[in-house]
Amino acid sequence: MPRPLTVALLQLRAHDLADAEQAWGDLLRRIDDAAAESPRLIVAPEASYPAAIFGSRDVYARASLRSDAELLGTLGDRARRHGCYIAAGL
Repeated sequence: MPRPLTVALLQLRAHDLADAEQAWGDLLRRIDDAAAESPRLIVAPEASYPAAIFGSRDVYARASLRSDAELLGTLGDRARRHGCYIAAGL
């Protein structure tokens, strides 16, 4: 018999690029909060980190942002710790 899939859908505040670190912290806190309900999958919206970018890609390119390796490593660690999968728009 198929096992039901429990999914936690996160609704996050939209951050500006200047608030990328706050966006990252908010994302991680919300993942931890959602994990308390033991979902198999946690889904975060598009642009969860660093921000929704409207306008020049130059501004994005000059921003001091976390590396893809760090982002994926941290999210992977969180998924293992909570025994779930995480889909996050980065």
